[in-house]
Amino acid sequence: MKLTILTGPPRNPEDDKKWVKHFFSLSGKKVISGGTTTRIVSELLDLEVEVPLTKCQWGMPPVGNVGGYVATEGVISLESLINQWNVINENRNHPSSKLKRMIHEASAINIIQGRGNKRKELVNQLIILIEQMGKSVQLEMY
Repeated sequence: MKLTILTGPPRNPEDDKKWVKHFFSLSGKKVISGGTTTRIVSELLDLEVEVPLTKCQWGMPPVGNVGGYVATEGVISLESLINQWNVINENRNHPSSKLKRMIHEASAINIIQGRGNKRKELVNQLIILIEQMGKSVQLEMY
């Protein structure tokens, strides 16, 4: 199973439609990471954003969905996933554990990344962790 993570909007807003179309053209499971990313996808495809009204735990917003696809907060979720990489398996309720399980179950990971500098550093760190699991990662920049 392939997993594609969409994180961060394209540099040029004119590319939003192309970016979303490309994301949904890829096979496999999908994760939408980031508030702005989620908003753009939901607006372009007229999909409802659903976020459980649960208390934030571990300083993390809850995991939601957009049209049935997993939706997470962006930078906070990526930082948590990286910082908690070796311990989140111990707490299956941690918001980052869902994303880590999806990564673990995937045979290959595709990351479509916007151009934000902070996110770029985090995505590079995440790629290293995923590759250490023996998984292939393809990175596409928008």
